[in-house]
Amino acid sequence: MTTNISNVALKINLPVKLVTELEPVLATKGLSLDEAVRLYLRSLVTTSARGRALELDSVMPFGKYQGEVVEVIVRAEPSYIRFLIANVESCNFTPAVLALLDGVGPKPALCAKPTRKYYPGDTLLSDLDIGWLTTAALKRGGIETVAQFTATPIADILKIKGIGRRRLLEVQNEIEAVSAGVNHDR
Repeated sequence: MTTNISNVALKINLPVKLVTELEPVLATKGLSLDEAVRLYLRSLVTTSARGRALELDSVMPFGKYQGEVVEVIVRAEPSYIRFLIANVESCNFTPAVLALLDGVGPKPALCAKPTRKYYPGDTLLSDLDIGWLTTAALKRGGIETVAQFTATPIADILKIKGIGRRRLLEVQNEIEAVSAGVNHDR
């Protein structure tokens, strides 16, 4: 039996023996080797170095809600998910979870949007005491002012390349500190 080695298998140097064993198994599932490799590589995009991001239908693998579906937890106790985001570095959530979280329940003070009377919304983010990489990433995402930042849902901000939880919190903390009149140096 002669097997045509797929382009993807050749590019990533898969051993011929492995390819010949995988192709029949994948064929039973209606997939070619190329499709299976592409799906696997796409799944890596949503996987951080610390673990797979939890989706709405994922089961919580730890904590007081171990065994519960993430969507149920978000709706029942959104503060628990916010706590995990802020404090458990190995716990990641997909944008769908963050979008649902953004629309559910009261937000902690850290996520609260400052009122205009304390901080003008037309102030440029570049005028804040935040890192230039953060400012540049937000600018690439079309967010240049405090008003644009506070009007954009958290889930959308986290979709911007170069913006993660830490950079989001950096901006939120700075806006909150300036809004409260706290003067601090880096």
